Amino acid sequence: MPSQDWDGELIYRLSPQSDMQKKTFKTDFELSSSQGHNKIERAQQFFAQSGILGPTNFRDSSDLIRKTSRIHTDPMVREQIRKTSLCLRSKLSVATEKSPLNGNSCDDPDILSNLQEQVYTLRHIIEHGETKIIMLRTEISKMKASFCYTSI
Repeated sequence: MPSQDWDGELIYRLSPQSDMQKKTFKTDFELSSSQGHNKIERAQQFFAQSGILGPTNFRDSSDLIRKTSRIHTDPMVREQIRKTSLCLRSKLSVATEKSPLNGNSCDDPDILSNLQEQVYTLRHIIEHGETKIIMLRTEISKMKASFCYTSI
């Protein structure tokens, strides 16, 4: 049954091994851990150079795409991308649409009277709905009382 010591060396407790077998296993383990460490260092270096982690250094970057991209060198391309971006398109379209509350249109008496009529009709619908709810609650309580009376 293998168990792991604190220094990373695996020792087989049930089967005795020679010192040579332990040493070769330990060196293999050290090589694989150092290769994994190198991969992590290379990944961190790649992320730092590409600008994913840390500050973006486009001039110092070794990434050919980032160096030759026109986005970083041509401000017109950058502005065009910003204007046509999907996340900003909705904000631009909202600003261009004509809203009834923009400018001096709030002072228009037709719009104000129309809004007042809508408010009054909505109030009437709400009051009518509240009275229906109260009436249904009283009917439910009457039915509960009659069921309790018949079950006794």
